[in-house]
Amino acid sequence: MATTQQSGYLTLAGRHLYVTVFAPAAAPRAAVLLHEAFGEEKKSAFRVMVRLARQLAEQGAAVVRYDPSGTGESSGDAAAATWDDWQAEAVGMAQWTRERFGGVPWYALGVRLGAFAALHAASHAGAAGVVLVEPVLSGEDCLRDLERRQLIKQAVTGTDGAAAAGSAERWARGEAVDFGGIPVGARLAESLRGEVLCQRLEGLPAACPLQVLRVSGGSSFPPAWGPLTARAAATPPGRAVVVRDKPFWGQIEYYESDAVLREVGAFLSAAAGLAAPPEGS
Repeated sequence: MATTQQSGYLTLAGRHLYVTVFAPAAAPRAAVLLHEAFGEEKKSAFRVMVRLARQLAEQGAAVVRYDPSGTGESSGDAAAATWDDWQAEAVGMAQWTRERFGGVPWYALGVRLGAFAALHAASHAGAAGVVLVEPVLSGEDCLRDLERRQLIKQAVTGTDGAAAAGSAERWARGEAVDFGGIPVGARLAESLRGEVLCQRLEGLPAACPLQVLRVSGGSSFPPAWGPLTARAAATPPGRAVVVRDKPFWGQIEYYESDAVLREVGAFLSAAAGLAAPPEGS
């Protein structure tokens, strides 16, 4: 199926967000709002996310990708970015998606840290379903992963690891800490420390199906994923699935994850009536 791709800026609360819309040639059967990973994880996952957006457009969905303020091509100072602004933007983007593609159901898709925005938007703007791909379970986990990744890079390159190692002290002084060229300010770090993903499930309507994907070399979910897997199983066609693959968001080189694309496409095919995902995806 032929698809189109258009990019531009959308203004929300005075902030200019960079938005890309992937759409089928025919009228879409559903809309999908994509909340991506953060920082270097977003860079690593970029190719997979574009492929996913194009695949879903081929299946018959309009897909909206955007950069939160202070990130990517959007306006704003990265070091001054706030969690409150990002959550408000997630809801604003959901409302825009719903209005832009009125008449069809919309779905929230969150990857890694984007899982928080996906659940928040779904709870406040009436999503027809939610997909979470290897969600970060807490803000503390996110900060720890940022630090670990930066320290590994510094060890490999032989550069000074003091910046990442002393992040807590620098945030306590109100400073921003650079992670791979992306500064994380003290206010954002403080907000993240109080976030627990499973608590966000409480705001999700009971009838809203949830698909949860864990991408791992193992074959089971850790106990901490229990609330997510139980909620997914409670609302068919939602379910919790372990995808046996490498972590596409954590590779130094771009890595393709056809299995993830297949699972997301299959869920949206069942939930939204999209065409089946193409063979080989």
